[in-house]
Amino acid sequence: MRQRGSYSMLAWGAVCLVPLVAGCVTETAEPAEAGETEAEVESAAAGVVGNCGDYNTYGNVYFGEMHVHTSYSLDAYSFGTRADPADALAFAKGATSITIADGSDGGPGATISQPRPLDFSVITDHSEWLSVVETCVNDPQPGDPDYESDYCTLVQSENETAEWGVFISLVNHGLWPCDPTAASCQPQIDAYQRTLGFVHDANEECEFSALMGYEWTDFETTGSGNATNHRNVIFKTETVPPQPYDAVRYPTPPDLWAALDAGCDPAEGCDAVAIPHNTNQSEGVSLQVWDPTPAGVALQRRYQVAAEVFQHKGNSECFYDPNNPSASNDPKCEMEHTDDSPIVAGNFVRDALRSGIEYAHDNPGQGNPLMLGMVGATDTHNASPGYVDEAIFEGHTGRLEVSAAKRLEDAGDFNPGGITGVWAPQNKREDIFSAIQRREVFATSGPRIRLRMFQTSSLTACQDPLFPKQIVDNGTGVPMGETFGTGNLGGNNAMRLAIWAYPDAYPQETQNGSQVVGFERVEVVKSYIDASGNAVTDAPKKVLLFNAGGDCRVWTDTSFNPNRRAVYYVRVLQEPTWRWSHHDCLLAPGATPMKCLPGNEYNRTVQERAWSSPVWYVPSN
Repeated sequence: MRQRGSYSMLAWGAVCLVPLVAGCVTETAEPAEAGETEAEVESAAAGVVGNCGDYNTYGNVYFGEMHVHTSYSLDAYSFGTRADPADALAFAKGATSITIADGSDGGPGATISQPRPLDFSVITDHSEWLSVVETCVNDPQPGDPDYESDYCTLVQSENETAEWGVFISLVNHGLWPCDPTAASCQPQIDAYQRTLGFVHDANEECEFSALMGYEWTDFETTGSGNATNHRNVIFKTETVPPQPYDAVRYPTPPDLWAALDAGCDPAEGCDAVAIPHNTNQSEGVSLQVWDPTPAGVALQRRYQVAAEVFQHKGNSECFYDPNNPSASNDPKCEMEHTDDSPIVAGNFVRDALRSGIEYAHDNPGQGNPLMLGMVGATDTHNASPGYVDEAIFEGHTGRLEVSAAKRLEDAGDFNPGGITGVWAPQNKREDIFSAIQRREVFATSGPRIRLRMFQTSSLTACQDPLFPKQIVDNGTGVPMGETFGTGNLGGNNAMRLAIWAYPDAYPQETQNGSQVVGFERVEVVKSYIDASGNAVTDAPKKVLLFNAGGDCRVWTDTSFNPNRRAVYYVRVLQEPTWRWSHHDCLLAPGATPMKCLPGNEYNRTVQERAWSSPVWYVPSN
């Protein structure tokens, strides 16, 4: 039996654009813009303006974490997490270890480290309860009535019963040392600004990008504390609003977007996006058109540029019900669904993409308010960004998953979570953010699959050994995340996608031992407006002849209609590997004996995958 952590893992940084042919692209500066002299371009290429050594006009892939909670999140603190944002960022770099549930009276769990350092990470602690942790823990002031209060006594306790009481109270907004109607809350501001300092210290230009963020945690929009209508707010630079716009003062997504629009001015160096997460548990409300006025749609398009399609609480791509297969045409959707939330169509990104093109069709002139790129994350509450390996998984919610038995008994339908890949010219936070903002990103369920997709008019796009240089230079390709029109099509209005995908080069645990895992299939998912004006989604189409060890293929949509809106994304499916629960069943076979029988719910394989951001077709007429 393989022991947890018994094999070493290689550090994995930025990946060369085309690792299996002819080396990296040699260009080191952007093509000249109008009015830019050749000498200025050469000066930029020489690094005079501060380009990184691996600067690549056509993009490098960087892997990172978009959703991280630390001891500054009150729920994480109540689960026994004591690692703070500085610890989390050091963990992401592979520079330090953390001990899970170090503050719980149930005893600490495993000490873990990041076996494969990340290229970037965002800190997203819950803004609504920063003030509680600050008042009760981070900046104790004995004699202060808040510090001496009953709620601080509960927070400071390391008794599991008391900690659970804290968690229940915070879900109901029961812990709030400041007046919720006040213009500001100094303890909240202090914790937020201290986090910004940690982010500043951790950022290493060209090596590791630390981005500032927070989670806007709304429990009230649906009237149900179980609905996950949350947003991760992520900033481009260290120029940020003086305090977070939390869900207490700004209780709906339009309120949040309006506050960001008023208080975070790109002209002054501040820019932000707000990414919905865990929408599979949103009771159908998160991925909707929140304000159908032209101004409301514009704000939604401006800030909600992506959705978290995968995280430890489940798969938000799509849903399949094996008991009602006529309700879904895609059995591959049946992957890591949780059983503690109502399943409705509006929970899933695929449905939102379809709704978006239908809204744009029905409301000409407003545009599509649901243009969502794909990102993945863990939603870790252990301050362990990017800790996603199935074979060594130790949980994401502190003492609730502190042992193999507890994970199987109490969290068996959770999973290690995913990560995000971005295509950016270099590893600087502004470039990472800009890639997210323009949706040139992709999500994976954990493995570092490399995935890129362009709409192209070229049949020979994949013959370029320096893909995508040719189609970018010739203007015959549109990258994932963007729209294209009739003028971008090939001859006879042919709609083509150039799909470039390579497996994770690091071995994974399979039924045949530890090995590099190839692809079982690569698929295109298409939604479009039909002849009746309704949006429909076809069953995924397999990309034929795609090499299991990685490839680039041009796929042609043989049913394309140039008069109708459409949206396309790519899904890559690995060959199966052992799920984390298989390993835990070996460690704690008595925890759930029936579910741990070979082939049963826990002792089974999982088909890891990656999702590209979409491209959207908008007819010219």
